Amino acid sequence: MPEEDWTAVWRAQPSVRAYVVLGECDGGQSGLPWETWGVRPSECFGAADADLPPPPWLVGPEPAADVVPPFQADGWARLGATEPAVAAVTRWMVGQGDEDTPRGNSTCATVFVRG
Repeated sequence: MPEEDWTAVWRAQPSVRAYVVLGECDGGQSGLPWETWGVRPSECFGAADADLPPPPWLVGPEPAADVVPPFQADGWARLGATEPAVAAVTRWMVGQGDEDTPRGNSTCATVFVRG
C-alpha cells in the first residue's frame, strides 16, 4: 500500500482488535507518514535529502503540533520495536535472525492495538 492508507478502514471495524503493518516504517513507502504511522511529513525528509524535491506523499499541509495522529484519535496505540514479539518479527523480516544490530534496513513490523 505505498502512498495509500488503508488503516482507517481497519480501525473502523468493531471486530478488529489489532492490526500489523509490515514494511518501511514512518516514511511513506508503506502507507502514508501521518495517516498510517502518526509521523509528521516534515519528520520524514531528512537534511541529507534537502537538495531533492520531496516525494508527492510528503507535499501538503503539516498537521498542527497539538493534533494527535489519526490512530490515537480513533482510540488505538502503536507498539514499536521495543516490544519483544514485534522486535522478533522485525528481525525475521530483515534476515537478522537473533542479531540485535540493525543492518540499515528500515523494514519493520508495527502493531496497532485498540485502546
